[in-house]
Amino acid sequence: MVTRGIKQCVDQFVNDMSAQYFPFSFQGKPGWVQLAMRPVQFWEVVFPKESLQTVMRTIWEKQESMQERPEMKWPFKAIRRALHLKKIPPIDPTIPKRIVYNQNIGFYGIGIKEDNYQADGKTEDL
Repeated sequence: MVTRGIKQCVDQFVNDMSAQYFPFSFQGKPGWVQLAMRPVQFWEVVFPKESLQTVMRTIWEKQESMQERPEMKWPFKAIRRALHLKKIPPIDPTIPKRIVYNQNIGFYGIGIKEDNYQADGKTEDL
């Protein structure tokens, strides 16, 4: 599903949908389950090149947790190609995490791209 509209209206729709409960049977016992609305968001994470491993370790626990899920390989490859991204390099598990929060959130890395920023304030087209 894709939504488009005024943010407050979309937020209200998500809140209203999230308030819905449905009958559910688990191990033969009747009960109710709340509808879950899970957004899919793309993020561009910008940081100094020297901090790549620190950022990666803060997002992912270990190499296995940042791997593409099999069903996501072709979409991620297509997105990488369209955005001219490189594959994410291996993670260094010895780097400490800056924050520890990944409860109820899936983090899926698509790729990396070096910015065209230069310290003198000028930029060059890549």
